[in-house]
Amino acid sequence: MIARIRHTGFISLSVTALLIAARACPAEVYQDLDFSVSLSPSWDGHNGWLRADARWVAPAKWVSSYGLYLDGRFSKYAAGNSTFVIAPAMIGSHYSSYAKFMEKVEAYLSRPHTYKLEARLQSGATIYDIYEYHPPQVLTIVSRMAGGADGGDGSLQIVHKQDAAEGLDHHDSPYGSGSKPQQMKIVSVLSDTDPGSPAELALDARPLASTTDVCLELSLVSLAGDPVLLSSPQSHDLVFGLPGQAYDNDFGPKPITIQQYDPLDSSADFPVYDVRKVVEKWAGVLALPDLKGSYSSSVPYAWFRLSFAREVSGDLDGNRQLDMRDFAILANAWHRTDGVSACDIAGHWGLGLPDGHVNSFDLMAFCQSWAGVGRDGFESGDFEALRWLLSGFPFWKVVSSQSRSGLHCAQAGPIDDGGRTALIISIPCRAGQVSFWRKVSSENNGDVLRFSIDRHIKAEWSGQLGWERVSFPIEAGVRTLSWEYSKDDASASGQDTAWIDDVLLPVP
Repeated sequence: MIARIRHTGFISLSVTALLIAARACPAEVYQDLDFSVSLSPSWDGHNGWLRADARWVAPAKWVSSYGLYLDGRFSKYAAGNSTFVIAPAMIGSHYSSYAKFMEKVEAYLSRPHTYKLEARLQSGATIYDIYEYHPPQVLTIVSRMAGGADGGDGSLQIVHKQDAAEGLDHHDSPYGSGSKPQQMKIVSVLSDTDPGSPAELALDARPLASTTDVCLELSLVSLAGDPVLLSSPQSHDLVFGLPGQAYDNDFGPKPITIQQYDPLDSSADFPVYDVRKVVEKWAGVLALPDLKGSYSSSVPYAWFRLSFAREVSGDLDGNRQLDMRDFAILANAWHRTDGVSACDIAGHWGLGLPDGHVNSFDLMAFCQSWAGVGRDGFESGDFEALRWLLSGFPFWKVVSSQSRSGLHCAQAGPIDDGGRTALIISIPCRAGQVSFWRKVSSENNGDVLRFSIDRHIKAEWSGQLGWERVSFPIEAGVRTLSWEYSKDDASASGQDTAWIDDVLLPVP
């Protein structure tokens, strides 16, 4: 009896203590405090640090103190009447050089980070706000003239940045001439607020989700203002780079295409290039016609339109329909080899990378587009027939064994325990069905093949499963599909991998 009374009393005290603790430490409540963080490096010749400037709007409540947390780590307190605080996001000392310090800074800025602001109210309650930092996505474009003794390369950066706005703002950098007597010039041209006063940018920053086309102009510059004379032909290239690829922040699955145009002739016929394929297959080099003769200083000789929304397709007349008119345009250009045809939509490298010829590769790509089906049985021997992306090393690969049909199929990379590898595609679709064949040989309920649409898992498989066709409904719009093979931290079984083949997509 005594024991029972003591036991009951212990429970009462425990419950009472929990209630008191709950009142003393109530749950945090989210509140929008217009919280933001800006990052900037600081260097004194020996020591460096990455400065985080955190700012917010004070809530309409009495605040005792603020606490700033960087990636879950407490960083700094601020008084209750504060609306900003400066804290170190990254601290370093005794770097051998400024370049070494900036390597650390760039590595930090190339990864996402989470910043949290906690406001402790005088009532004892706590409110908080979150700021998610996303690394900028950067595309570099260099206009290069090989063999030009006095000519300097021209360079341009297109940046999709978290805090940037469409149009001109402080994130953009205007073009400025260098010091060489003659040089290449490549700029992004924006219409200014004053009619007839376009802005020429060397760094064009846009929001992360921007799909607005970028208009590029190429010219030659003479600091003296004299015409630039090239007495002999000079080879001319555009060189593309995606420096964020090492950190998976290279515009994700967005399409990146570039096409030359003539502002004085809307009927001029130019091919559309897939920038990713130019980077992957041609080391970023897109060869342009040689330059020769006299060029007026800073007067454009070529215009390009860079797009983050356009998909390469068989719509050759640009009327958003696939019909016999498009087929007639393709037939008229058959076996042209001058490299300037918009019908050159495929090439040996796959859809979207012209090769200077209009032939059966382009006809096959056109017919697939007209049929409203995107199909890949990986018979090209690589991932170039559609716009496939690879994530998680070792990557998926195309293999010549285990295929369900034809000679090839796709196989998950040989990852270690706890690893993952994914094959991803982002593509415009009609409402319909996506289907594919899959095969799995893995540890049952441990190592798994997952199929997702827009990051929503639709199915997963493990164990010893032979080839089977599966199908899933898909809504209209740009959809992101992922086949991910992941392993737990335990053992392996079977061949420890998965395969897919004959993927069918309901493309427009």
